[in-house]
Order: sequence, then C-alpha cells, then structure tokens
Amino acid sequence: MSTSVTPVALTAMHYLHVELGATMAEKDGWRRPAHYGSADEETERLRNSVGLLDISPDGKINLSGVGLDGLLSRAFGQKTPLGIGDSLVIPLVESPDGPSVILARLAADEMMAITEPAERQGVLTKLADHADTSTQSIDVTSALAGVAITGPSGYLLLRAVSELNTSPGAFPNLSCAQSAVAEVHGTFVRADIGEVPSYRLYFGREFGQYMWEALLDAGLEYDAAPVGLEALARLANDHRKFPDSQRPPRSLR
Repeated sequence: MSTSVTPVALTAMHYLHVELGATMAEKDGWRRPAHYGSADEETERLRNSVGLLDISPDGKINLSGVGLDGLLSRAFGQKTPLGIGDSLVIPLVESPDGPSVILARLAADEMMAITEPAERQGVLTKLADHADTSTQSIDVTSALAGVAITGPSGYLLLRAVSELNTSPGAFPNLSCAQSAVAEVHGTFVRADIGEVPSYRLYFGREFGQYMWEALLDAGLEYDAAPVGLEALARLANDHRKFPDSQRPPRSLR
C-alpha cells in the first residue's frame, strides 16, 4: 500500500529561522515561521519599531511588454493607466477580507504582480487568458526571495542599507522602485497595513541568507527583530476590525 507525500517548500532563509528558535508552521505548501517567541510582543514590535518577516512564498509574476495597460484592462478591469513608480491593490473576489493582487509599475514596459501563495496560479491563468503578442508573463516566485520590513522605523533601517529614499514623504504608500540594497539589486513595494508602514523587498533567492543577516545587523539600533505569521495576522485583523479613524487607544489593544 503506497502513501503519497506532499512536498513542503523551504525558503532560502529557512535554516536561519530555525537557528533563531522559530516555531515553524506549514501554510500554502511552505514551511514558515509562525512565531519566534511571544506573538503578542512581535505584534507590538510591528506597531512600535520594526519587524522582519520572510515573505519569500509570495507569488511573484514579472510582466513585460508594450501592451501592459491593455492587459490590465482586460484581466482586471483597470481602465486608468498605472504610472511608473505606482502600485495598485486589486481585489480578486468581491469581499473586503478576500484575496487581492498587488500590481507594481516598475517601468513603462515592466511590472510585477504580487499575490498570496495560494492565488499565484489563478492570477497566472488569468493573465495568460487575456494576453496578446505585446506582453508576456513569467512566474519568478522560485527565483526571488522576499522580506517585509514592517513598522514605523522601517524606513530608518532601509536608509542604512539602501540609497533609495524610503522616508514617508518621499516614498508614500503604494510606491514601488528598484534599487540596490546592501549592494544587491532589489525591488521595493510599499504596501502598508492600516497605518503601519510596510515595505516589501524582493531580491535574488541566492542572496537570501546574506540579505536576512544584513537587514538584522542594520536594524539593531532600531530594535529590529524577526516576526512570524501570527504577528502579521494579528496586525491585519486589528486593522480590519478598527479602521484607522476608529482605532482604539493603545491601552485597549
């Protein structure tokens, strides 16, 4: 009698997470840190200083060609052209809590689509169904690692390792850009969680361990530390329950 075994993917930083004492969990076919210690403390770190989360499992699709505006219109109903350096969050279902795709315009003929791991194949299929000869879509999920730098001190950490000005005024929410980070080419997409700034950084998978350690080292003076999926989920749930204008005092959180 044979039994089937479902493979579980590991990120480039997996063994560093294990060395740091992370409690690992399987989600969407990936083994990821659930928490490193107290999820409550990690959530507060995201709100008050800065936390680093491994987001390598994100679906990452490179879009290129001269017909990108037409592709967005046909696939997602996006009629207004997306400017270079701008990003857009498009819901994939009609629900405020449902999955979405982030579209980041990096150049006139280049974009990146970012999805939750479970939505990657569906978005790829949608893009293929609406493609023409003027565009192409390439799944680069396995080629790129990613780290989310989340918290009010995130831009200070990034200032120490990158020439890109990610300060709140210069790089507002839903901005995107490409720049060297710790001497490695990276793609930045700012996608805040409520009022909490969050910078998604993607780079070559082969630099995963190097980049994780470089970001932790640069963040020491800003109280940066790794966080897991539980802290991120709590932060997102807090935002959904309490819109920014109705957020409870910190003592009630």
